[in-house]
Amino acid sequence: MNGNFSFPKSQRLLKRQQFTRTLDDGLKVVHPLFVMLSQKNEDSSVARLGLIVSKKNGKAVARNRIKRRLREAFRHNKSSLLGYDTVVIARPRLAQGQQSDLERAFEESVLRMTKKFECRVES
Repeated sequence: MNGNFSFPKSQRLLKRQQFTRTLDDGLKVVHPLFVMLSQKNEDSSVARLGLIVSKKNGKAVARNRIKRRLREAFRHNKSSLLGYDTVVIARPRLAQGQQSDLERAFEESVLRMTKKFECRVES
């Protein structure tokens, strides 16, 4: 496996404070499959991801599968998110979709997010 697709702890949001900072101050992009919030982090060379998958998404097996799929989509788009902390809140519809649909939706959301950050800088 290529090292670029690993997901070490340095690329995860682990503490409550990291999540709340992103949830409170981050920019939001809403998609039918998930809600994505991003906030600039201290280290511009690292993209970090936090996942929120509630029990509305199913039992533990289904929730874990959703998390694996979201992490995979993040790995493929992490170069576009360097310097940002991102929290993804899964919606129940996410469990039914195909991985290719999820990756396309994730990529579209990342593009929308980068445009929002560009507009914020220009203002």
